[in-house]
Amino acid sequence: MDDILPADRKRFYLYSRGSFEETKAWLRKLIRRKVIMEEDMAKYKTIIDEFGPKLNGFINKTKI
Repeated sequence: MDDILPADRKRFYLYSRGSFEETKAWLRKLIRRKVIMEEDMAKYKTIIDEFGPKLNGFINKTKI
């Protein structure tokens, strides 16, 4: 990964954030469609609540 330019790396991180947001949207759809029970969503919510801010902080600290 050392041969990747910083701007390319940051772009990849931004794509990762987009994928993360898409995952959150699909989880909401799964709950609405009763594929995942709301009780199970508590597990995912904990992960999402921790990961989102960490990912954003990481992206913001990435130098280009």
